[in-house]
Amino acid sequence: MLLVLGWYFAVPVPVRGWIPVNGRRTENRYLKATRQKACTYLARIGIMMATLPTPTPTPGVKTQIPILSVPDIVQNRLPTEFDPKKDLTPEQLTMLEEFRAQLPELLISRELIENAEDDDEDMAQLTDEEIAEIRKEEEVWTDDAFDRLEATLKWRRTYKPHKITPDDIVEESLTGKIYVNGFDQIGRPILYLCPKRENTKNHDQQLKHTVFVMETAIKMMSKGVEQVIIAIDYEGVSMRTAPPLAITRRFLDTIGAHYPERMGIGFVVNPSWYLWIALGLASPFMDPVTKAKINFVSLSGKANKSKESTADGTGSWTSLQKYIDNELLDAMFGGDYAFEWHHPTYWSYISALRSDVVKQ
Repeated sequence: MLLVLGWYFAVPVPVRGWIPVNGRRTENRYLKATRQKACTYLARIGIMMATLPTPTPTPGVKTQIPILSVPDIVQNRLPTEFDPKKDLTPEQLTMLEEFRAQLPELLISRELIENAEDDDEDMAQLTDEEIAEIRKEEEVWTDDAFDRLEATLKWRRTYKPHKITPDDIVEESLTGKIYVNGFDQIGRPILYLCPKRENTKNHDQQLKHTVFVMETAIKMMSKGVEQVIIAIDYEGVSMRTAPPLAITRRFLDTIGAHYPERMGIGFVVNPSWYLWIALGLASPFMDPVTKAKINFVSLSGKANKSKESTADGTGSWTSLQKYIDNELLDAMFGGDYAFEWHHPTYWSYISALRSDVVKQ
């Protein structure tokens, strides 16, 4: 599914406001500056809206309000207890405690912090849950496990994903090409991806936008919830509109390395013929566990749903309603929640939710 996420941000669309300069297409600076100022203004509207109403899902009734907090219909299904160590064996639990004790010294030796008492922001974010997630990828605490944690800490320190503000990526968010809205039956936030809504070609900003949405989804999680649901509308995507393999690989490397085990399950909705070719090209870069979480959905019912019609190592054909209550599922993906994309409204809610990073 990480591959599918990577594809969404390089689908070219017609862009207005371009003028020819020395035989090349260059964006009109005035139009660009005006648009950026407008984007910033819209994002800051959310700062003034500290308290925003939570919508009551009503089947068939159109709304521009996203569901960013767990609705009553899901509340009684949330995990009653949370222990990130619950799946560890006694031996693994001992390893975890030993690793925790060794971590400050390890970080000092690798010059990531200055001393054991250093009130390091990145250390504070490295919870037992995050460590346990990386532990799932390693059988024992080897040098490879230490290296992975070191890489993640360095990445968080330099990339600062938890400090990306709505202002930083507001232009990427204008069309709703990726957004979080609602929860599945056990409280996992739902990320929707719509490649047809692509509006930029800046891959760095596109990746930053995706990381921001992932961090937002994590902030929405109730205690005991550790994963997200991902649904992508892949209808009509072709070789011409898909991104370069190098861009996809960069995305896989970033999300796969620094958000391990965050994807609970992924759905490719109405997959085009090109999906199977692209999966074959990218398979060498995909983690087998992640790949097995990719499932396929046909809203029209016309797809060939035989086992041969899926890619090796992936999941199967299924229904979104098996995992998401119909009243909480976006109507564009076959549900009854008639959500209409309206950027100023949506961004007001996101800005209020992410008030922890909004620049005052």
